Amino acid sequence: MLEKLDSGIPRILETYGKECFKFSDNFIRIVFPKVEDDSNQEGNQVSNQVGNQDDLNDYSELILHLTKIYQDEEFRPTSKIIEKYLEEAKNLTSKEYSILRFCETAKKRKEILEDCLEISNQTKNFKTNIVPMLENDLIQLTIKDKPNSKFQRYITSRKGKVLVYLYENEVRY
Repeated sequence: MLEKLDSGIPRILETYGKECFKFSDNFIRIVFPKVEDDSNQEGNQVSNQVGNQDDLNDYSELILHLTKIYQDEEFRPTSKIIEKYLEEAKNLTSKEYSILRFCETAKKRKEILEDCLEISNQTKNFKTNIVPMLENDLIQLTIKDKPNSKFQRYITSRKGKVLVYLYENEVRY
């Protein structure tokens, strides 16, 4: 509701000043000082809108990266989401990782099986290796309404990109 008033930035500047804004190449980061006085209703409202900052401090770099991956959606990473992704990244197999990296650009089923996994393009191999990744939303169809199209391709999903990032950066579990 407040976003529709177009008063967010002026209110932040009025309350906290320019010092709370940090600019980088791809992001604007706003850090609000912790409000000590519980009776300060205005400060509590701002604190509630931003979320539990203490809860996210351990994951600040991860949150920046996740926000970049999900930039075209309204995605607000929380520590619970991050912990879920960390657990899934921990269980990612090297075969799944290979497929996720291979499918950063859209690939045919045959390319995934033969070029990436070096196995034959048979239905049983498709069902064993690709279908579970589709079901877990690690990869997705490029033509969602025609799964059997001869033009069908498979591409790494946003969730898959997050898991690749965690896997590659050896985020401590």
